[in-house]
Amino acid sequence: FDLRNEIRPSTLGSPTWGSGDEATDWSIAATRGGKRVLAENGDMLVIVSGLWFSIFLCDVPKNPIHSNVEELQGHTVYTAHEYTWVNFHLVTRYLIQLYIGALTTWCLILWLSFSISWCMEVRGYDTRACLARYLAWCRRGFNRL
Repeated sequence: FDLRNEIRPSTLGSPTWGSGDEATDWSIAATRGGKRVLAENGDMLVIVSGLWFSIFLCDVPKNPIHSNVEELQGHTVYTAHEYTWVNFHLVTRYLIQLYIGALTTWCLILWLSFSISWCMEVRGYDTRACLARYLAWCRRGFNRL
């Protein structure tokens, strides 16, 4: 039985784990809810969601209700979610890919600009003729002009 999915901040306050504050301590609420569920059906599993959109379970070892509360022993399952917008490695990889893509595009634009400029100055062709020769060269598989 999932007590509550994705515990998150609200106008009532920010959720905590093990703070002792009745208004914000999710471990107190989860203990109460878990006991109530097990009173109805002692064979149920009690699913306890992590804090902050279910991504944060770091404070559970300080106050582990699965071992501190006798009624919940053997019936508690903690759940966490993985989001790309929170995962440092996925966000970093995406930003690096974005940067490399932009840098590659910029380098290709510069190379094309310098190639056309060289073609116009050294060979004496106009822009359209240089671009046509460049595209023809690309189509032939990068053979000599």
